[in-house]
Amino acid sequence: MASILVIDDESLFRDLLSQVLGGTGHDVVTAEDGTDGIASARQSIPDLVITDMSMPGGVSGWDVIRELKNDPATNSIKIIALTAHATQDDRVEAYDAGCDGYVAKPLDMPQLLKQVDSLLG
Repeated sequence: MASILVIDDESLFRDLLSQVLGGTGHDVVTAEDGTDGIASARQSIPDLVITDMSMPGGVSGWDVIRELKNDPATNSIKIIALTAHATQDDRVEAYDAGCDGYVAKPLDMPQLLKQVDSLLG
């Protein structure tokens, strides 16, 4: 199956996504902030990154997307934005930034799994 990097400052979401995605056969790695997430993505080049958009520490999900999409070594990685900001403008901004998928919190797991399956083929 695919390799997936989950970046979220909330351990509950990291653990939940790791268990669910791992249970479907994917190899899941997690990072608790944007800085670690970018470093992990550059090191392992996962097939998919699922990133929270609002994280403390100065490196947001928006920064993660821009860094990965602007780097030739990582720009082909598929990215799903996971966010509590669920307006149409937020969705458009996420896709404009380079996201390949978008899921609003509270987490709709069936929707997320459908996007994961679609993006990973």
